[in-house]
Amino acid sequence: MINFEKDKLALQDYFYIGYLYLIILGIGVYLIGYMDKIPDYAIVSTSVDMTKRYFPKYSKLTNALLRNVAR
Repeated sequence: MINFEKDKLALQDYFYIGYLYLIILGIGVYLIGYMDKIPDYAIVSTSVDMTKRYFPKYSKLTNALLRNVAR
């Protein structure tokens, strides 16, 4: 029973991390697509900075994904 609760909490943390990362990516994609007054490089840089704060391992992935969206 204790192991089940521990595993359930671990899964909740995993899904929270994935959800938060997807929110950061979604905001970046939205800004690139609809905000014409903000340069794309500034949006990518800001999104990478937000990712570095919460997920340092995913900063390079965020940079690559948003730069490809910006092209």
